[in-house]
Amino acid sequence: IGSSQEAELVITASGSAFELLKAFEDRLVEMFIVSGVALRQGEVTAESGMEVEVQASKNQRCPRCRNYWVPFDAVEGTLCQRCTNVLAS
Repeated sequence: IGSSQEAELVITASGSAFELLKAFEDRLVEMFIVSGVALRQGEVTAESGMEVEVQASKNQRCPRCRNYWVPFDAVEGTLCQRCTNVLAS
């Protein structure tokens, strides 16, 4: 992984940490500047109440915004949904 945008996070959290993350779930990708975030509720041993796993994104890079939000099986050069919506408006 060469940059945060090439990463996807799997966050397992419990208690108040989970509740806080859940409240912002739809914004976590932008807040952490990553390609994806999967939030799971579960038991963790860390004092913070959360554990984070970092994985390389399997998606393709959008040629417009340079985020890895284009599904891996899309035709090369396809824009992500966000950029498609912006250009359509």
